[in-house]
Amino acid sequence: MSPQIWRGLRDAALLAILITASACAHKPGPGELYMTDARTALEANRPDEARALAELALDEADTSERDALTLLASTHRALAEQALADERPEDAIAQLREAAAVEPATAQRRADLEQALTIARNITLPADRLQPLLSEALVLLPDDPQLHRDAARAFEELGRPEDAIAHYLWLWTASPGDRQAGLRLGVLLLSEGRHREALPYLSTLYEAHPDDLQVGLNLTDALEHLQRPSQATEVFEELLERIGEQPGLLFRYAAFLERQGRPDASRRMQERARDAMPALEQRDDMRPLR
Repeated sequence: MSPQIWRGLRDAALLAILITASACAHKPGPGELYMTDARTALEANRPDEARALAELALDEADTSERDALTLLASTHRALAEQALADERPEDAIAQLREAAAVEPATAQRRADLEQALTIARNITLPADRLQPLLSEALVLLPDDPQLHRDAARAFEELGRPEDAIAHYLWLWTASPGDRQAGLRLGVLLLSEGRHREALPYLSTLYEAHPDDLQVGLNLTDALEHLQRPSQATEVFEELLERIGEQPGLLFRYAAFLERQGRPDASRRMQERARDAMPALEQRDDMRPLR
């Protein structure tokens, strides 16, 4: 055999060995196979199957964890779409929360939770189911005023004033003078017996909105409990001057005067309140009672 023929056979054998070795080196492992099958199932609109396969892939050593989690999150989004199509909005919210929990990309996690919140607001999700979603969203969107406002309301409905106060305080700090946040902050602090803490918020709001009856009345409550009756009286008189003879205001003033040991003044104020109440006019077509 000539040297040229020998070298040719040798090179061909080496090439065959390299091709065989390369094929063996690229043989897909179980994780890769699960991932391929999961993608196929997802493209075929079988998200439940795709989710199960993606979860199996996560348990395999040859799987990229990030890729598997990204795929798993996609299956939850597909399940959310199915739930919305079937008019199961709460199931859709649950699937979007699952997607956000496993999704590696922060921007996509935000998008998932924002979509879940949009659905929740459209169906007026009860506070006990809305609050966990809001808390998750606030981790990713801590500077969103609307999330803090919604969280504060949810905590109020759940009877958790301390948590609500924390969110209203955030709103007030972020936007000093926020009328709604300041009023709710003052009211909740009063309800907790923290009158001294409530006073600066209510005083600030009253200076900015002297014709706001709710702000003014809550301010008188704080002043009275802090043993400042003369200042509370001044606020009552200012409210009457600005707002007029409103029965609710007059009755509150009368009760205050009674507590201050001024029964005669309280009685006169009650008379003014009754006089200010709208008269009930009898309709001509009303039949007399028998």
